[in-house]
Parts: sequence; structure tokens; C-alpha cells
Amino acid sequence: MIRAPPSRSCRCAPARFWEEGDRPLVPAAAWADTHLAFDAARAGRRWRKVLTGETVSAADGRMNIAEALKTFPVALLAAG
Repeated sequence: MIRAPPSRSCRCAPARFWEEGDRPLVPAAAWADTHLAFDAARAGRRWRKVLTGETVSAADGRMNIAEALKTFPVALLAAG
């Protein structure tokens, strides 16, 4: 489990870089049950992935990393 920093945005990215045009998506199975844990003030929020415009939820106070990084290997999350 990874604790989210106390701010209005949160970043998560695999420790890997890629060349232009390449998206090295990490398979969901590799993340297993890895989640970001949010404090009570941010639990239940929907987060907007700034780079893609998609949204992801932290409904139970936890965000599944595989879901957050499903379509792009980096996520800049803004509170919705």
C-alpha cells in the first residue's frame, strides 16, 4: 500500500521511462493488490487523470493502481 501525500493532487508512475510513441503499460496482474490509500477527507472522491481526462475512484478510501495506470503509464491525479 502506498500512502497518498497530503495535497490536492497525487502522482503515480512506474519506475520506467519510454521513448516517444511507446507506452510501456504495466500489466494489471503485476500490480496485484497495490493501492493508494487516502485519508478520510479524500476518501470517496473521484479523481481526474489530467493527462488523459479519464476519472478514477477512491470510493472506499483506496485507489487501485492497475485501474489508475490502465491506459497510460503515468497518472497526474486532480481531486474532482
